[in-house]
Amino acid sequence: ADDELATDVTVPADDIKAGDMLIYPNPTADLIRIIVNDQNAEILRLRLTDLDGNTVLLRDVENNTEISLTDEGLKAGIYVVSVEYNGIIRNAKLVYTGGK
Repeated sequence: ADDELATDVTVPADDIKAGDMLIYPNPTADLIRIIVNDQNAEILRLRLTDLDGNTVLLRDVENNTEISLTDEGLKAGIYVVSVEYNGIIRNAKLVYTGGK
């Protein structure tokens, strides 16, 4: 029965794996692009949280969209990026060096 849960799609190691999240560039001074490698991930609930646990940005974005952190008024620092879609949550660390 456990074997049924282990079925997975095999992809080349140098490609982003199915369901994985990519944030680039990271670190960034302004623009970031978030890509979730899942054809069902059209709209993403994006949440940026500072290291104190405060949500500093919460919005719905389209997959593979550029976001200007400078326009959002964020301070330079390290943030946790959480992306939720179809009940799936992916997290990653983002280093924001600050705008101009």
